[in-house]
Amino acid sequence: TVENRMKVVCRLIKSILFHQCKVPAQPASEELPEIEKCYPYNPSEFETCGVPDEVYLSCFSLTGLGKQMWPNTLPVEELIMDPCLPLSPLKMPRAVECVDEMEAFLQTISELTVDLPPECEL
Repeated sequence: TVENRMKVVCRLIKSILFHQCKVPAQPASEELPEIEKCYPYNPSEFETCGVPDEVYLSCFSLTGLGKQMWPNTLPVEELIMDPCLPLSPLKMPRAVECVDEMEAFLQTISELTVDLPPECEL
């Protein structure tokens, strides 16, 4: 029947693909690369801060993960700001020095001002 032929063809295709995709196994005498020596693993580093067994996050158990320790409150000293000191009278600009600059600035603005045409009446 057609169904039996389809099953046989599917089995043949699967067996062909399986044999072609097979990865040759590494010989037992070949050692692993040096990368394991680059990153030493110490299990005690991961057990310094524990998470209780009953803590779950989105169906993942957090058991064995390190827990970040956060301070409960911020020190009050960091939140207090120092008041601004008044400017020294020697460093403050004098009104006489600013008059010429202010007049030159206002003159420049008046030169740049453009009169708009009157509105059209509809």
